[in-house]
Amino acid sequence: MRVFISIDIDDDVVRTMAKNVQEILKGLRIRATYPKLEDLHITIKFIGEIDSGVLGEILFRLNEVRFSSFELKVDGVDGFPSIERPRVVFLRIRDDTGELQRLKAVIENRLTGLVGRDTKKFRPHITVARIKQQVVLRPDTLKSFTLDSDVELVVESFKVKESILTPRGPIYKTIKEFRAEG
Repeated sequence: MRVFISIDIDDDVVRTMAKNVQEILKGLRIRATYPKLEDLHITIKFIGEIDSGVLGEILFRLNEVRFSSFELKVDGVDGFPSIERPRVVFLRIRDDTGELQRLKAVIENRLTGLVGRDTKKFRPHITVARIKQQVVLRPDTLKSFTLDSDVELVVESFKVKESILTPRGPIYKTIKEFRAEG
């Protein structure tokens, strides 16, 4: 089974932003895959293929993770490696309090020795498109999504999810949700 740890996004404003960005890209006839709006999430850790025994140990270890709810901010659109030549277009996440970084570190520490540690710098984001062709965007193409005020998200849980790959795109199933204390 293919597994990852994430924070689900169910905020209507953020979903509308994602939909609008997707519509602009579709209007430009850019070949891409677009996540369903109900599947938007921030990946905290991609674990990959594991068997059920490892999954049981992951869930056991994550039961010990303690955190309080916290806020994140969505502040516009960007791309990897850049917005001008994106392979991935995403909504930027700001973690002003550092709570998401702390949660990520606690999760990494709890899973040490069980799954590999992430080696890349953690850059939280919400993927809205995976570009399937070489494309050059003008910097102002998605400029209307540079927000005058940030959209605030309250994080009250994280989830271990299964990703089932299909020809029509991935299907995500929640295995277990871990809620904040207080």
